[in-house]
This record gives sequence, C-alpha cells and structure tokens, in this order.
Amino acid sequence: MIKIRLLLILIYCFLCNAIYAQNNLEEIKKEYYKLNGNIVLQHVKIDSYNYFIENGKIRIARYKNDYGSIESYYSFNLKDGVYKAFFIYFNPDDGVDLPDARIYLNSDGNVFLYKENNLEKSYFSRHSALSKLQLQSQNALNHFNNTFLKTQDRLAIIKIQIDSLQQSIETASLIKVDTASDFYDENQSQYFIDGDVIYMNTSNELVKTVSSSGDNHGSRKTWKYFTNGILALKITESEYYINGFQYQVIKEYYHKPRRENLLFRKDLYRV
Repeated sequence: MIKIRLLLILIYCFLCNAIYAQNNLEEIKKEYYKLNGNIVLQHVKIDSYNYFIENGKIRIARYKNDYGSIESYYSFNLKDGVYKAFFIYFNPDDGVDLPDARIYLNSDGNVFLYKENNLEKSYFSRHSALSKLQLQSQNALNHFNNTFLKTQDRLAIIKIQIDSLQQSIETASLIKVDTASDFYDENQSQYFIDGDVIYMNTSNELVKTVSSSGDNHGSRKTWKYFTNGILALKITESEYYINGFQYQVIKEYYHKPRRENLLFRKDLYRV
C-alpha cells in the first residue's frame, strides 16, 4: 500500500511539473511572437549590443560571442523591479561546429526546457561553448543598465547643445549654401530630388547640413547638427512605398572625448 501511494505521489508530481512546464512554454511562445510581430520597439545600439525597448523597458538584446549570434528575451517584474531572461536563442556562425540552441526559463530564472536543433536535450549535457549563454545574457543586461545610464547623461548635455543650436539657427543670420535640385528622368519615368543645403554662421563655422534624395518609390532626408564645427547629432528620416508603406527615423548622437568624433548612442524608430 505504501509503495502504491508513493508511486501515485510521484505520478502526481510528474504530471504537475509537466503541466507547469507546458504552461510556461505557451506563455514564452506567446510573448516571443508578440515581440517579433507588428509591435513597435525602440531600437538602441550601444557598442556592439542591439537593444529593443518597450515602454522604457528592455525586452530583447541581440549580440554576438566567439561562436555565433545570441538573442536574449527579458521580462520585467514591476513588484521587485528586476529583469529576468525567459528565452535565449543561439545561432552558430557559418563554419562553427555547434548546434543552434534554445533555452527556456521559468519565472524563477531556472531552465525547464533546453533544445539543440529543435531536439529536446538534457541541459546538463550541453556543449561547453554553450554553457555561458545564461551568463552572457546577464552580461548584456548589465551592459545596458550601466552604459545606458552613462549615455543618458551625455545625451542630456548633447540635447542642451542641440536646443541652443536650433535656437541660434532660427534667430541668427546664417549663410545658406543650397545645392539641392530636382529633375525628371524620362527614361525611368521617375521624379528625383537630390542635393544638400549647408548652413554656416558669421564666423564661417559649419552649423547644419540638410541632405535630400528621393524618387517615385520614396525619399530620404538627413539633418546634421554641429557644435563648434563638430558633429553632435545626425537624424535620418526615410519613407518608402515598396511592398507597403515603410517609415523610419534614426537618431545618432556623437561626442568628441579626444581627437576623433565618436558615435555613443543610436536610436531607431520604425513604423
């Protein structure tokens, strides 16, 4: 009788764990398809990491290690203010003798399912090169938290400079050099706009440039703002009508810590 009860308890625990794991898996799949669907995420590139943000919270990090590309998906717990990875995907580079790997994690951050090439495997038997995926996922999160705060401070300074610069552009007497032109190409039956507008201040310093290009399929316009002749902000706006309407804005912020001008933050907005 005791053996039967013990067997029933083990069966009950196994079934509960299986149902719990299946529910977790369904929730992860639902969230994965949502984040890779039509939802608009803010794209921020910091160093070699690409982050995708929803309502101010990081949801996806894409980056590389020595063997391939990694995608880490995160949830944010409002109660304790903590990020946790719920899915990690590894895609090996060409020529690398490793399988693609998928790690599924529960709300406690523990692995409940591990797959290689879509085949379920024991997480403890994974290749040593894949053993650091969880750590690298956490490192990507830490890099975002640490570096993003620093870029926010730089960004605040740059925005103050840009606001001041834009006010001076509106009120100051700038020298405008306009090379933009438009024309119609009869051979292609398309209307084109191409050229640049350059703004200089009275000290003959470069302040702003506007570049335009376009045809019947869409257009692109780029604004560059300079402080003391040094590039501080670049905004690129593009819209195209091939395979439906596509619109995006890229903002690139620069600073000059030494001799060279460095891009320290890149934001992408897409519709």
